[in-house]
Amino acid sequence: MDDKEKQAQTTINVWGLANIGCTIENPTFQTLVATPDERKADEAEVVEDVELVDLKFFDAKKFGTIERQQKFRQVLLNVIPKMDVDSGRDWVAVYIAYHYYVKRLFIMKGYADFFADIERLLPERLAKVKQKEPKGDKRYKSYTEALASECSYWFILDECLPEMAEWRSSKFNYRVDDNRRSRIQNLVKEIYQGLKDAEA
Repeated sequence: MDDKEKQAQTTINVWGLANIGCTIENPTFQTLVATPDERKADEAEVVEDVELVDLKFFDAKKFGTIERQQKFRQVLLNVIPKMDVDSGRDWVAVYIAYHYYVKRLFIMKGYADFFADIERLLPERLAKVKQKEPKGDKRYKSYTEALASECSYWFILDECLPEMAEWRSSKFNYRVDDNRRSRIQNLVKEIYQGLKDAEA
């Protein structure tokens, strides 16, 4: 077999191996075929969390599809860097924004269900969850107590929120300092707008 025939045979062998997904030792052709680890890495980069979770506090009709839940997750992820998520207090911004979003001014309570939904939507974001407790108030105790206390500062009209057009008014004494009042109100505005935009 002369040199040209050997070269042709080598080319046939290489492409034959490439077509069945084998790794090529010849460095000239290594880039033609992805290794299993490389293929796995490429796949991981495009995989998204599309699991549909069962919601107890948040409206299952409004957030009952994978697409809507993913948009809701994104709204939460956008504001989390601006919140103290571990103390439980700042979650009041999500809680209040949701009340305005569903047009419910009367406090809905349901604190344990609220945090159960947050945990389902954003696993591992609640660092103080009592992992030994399977569910309910005991599992989210540190969070529910903080949220209940914080709500007492904002649901001021017989456990109701003021109308949204008025709630930023200085005539309401929310019993929090000005910096915190302004910060929470801005978070509520951002979350509320994010929820409205997610409807599109």
